[in-house]
Amino acid sequence: MKYNQLAKPYKPKDIRVLLIGEAPPSNGNRYFYKIPETYKPVGNVADDSSLTATIFNHYFVRRPNDPAEYEQFLKCLKERGVFLIDIINENLEIKKRGQPFNKENIKKLVSPENLSDLKRRIKKLTRSDTKIIFLLPTGRPYVKKLREVFLDVSFVNWKCFRLDIHEAEECERKPAHNRK
Repeated sequence: MKYNQLAKPYKPKDIRVLLIGEAPPSNGNRYFYKIPETYKPVGNVADDSSLTATIFNHYFVRRPNDPAEYEQFLKCLKERGVFLIDIINENLEIKKRGQPFNKENIKKLVSPENLSDLKRRIKKLTRSDTKIIFLLPTGRPYVKKLREVFLDVSFVNWKCFRLDIHEAEECERKPAHNRK
């Protein structure tokens, strides 16, 4: 999957908040900027550990109801200057439910080459006042390494970010004839 191509239409000209996730999903079928053909939120948002729920609930106090609204939320994030990238641009499975961490993939994720590439990508995307937030699931063993390399950034647990909605405001849904 060409992740940069999927994200490009939603990349703000001026990035005010750069969110950094772990890696694209290991199955290669899903991605935050790939609008699902069928999307419907399921269950309680507090228990929805998806990146979609995490980001959308933080900024809009809810998840989108369908694919059209999912796209509208992506456009609203763009208008607000919010953009998401990953630590690494390849599908990596860091941890399967109920399994230990994949040590080889963690080494790849925090390799000097990959972290240098991430620094370069961050520098290219941000300005001096851009807020940089690493959004990470609980208990990641590589966070210490990231903290050593990336200073003056925030590290926030997904669930805390998802339920901390002080920045949230509704996304205006524009009539279909006004959408670009």
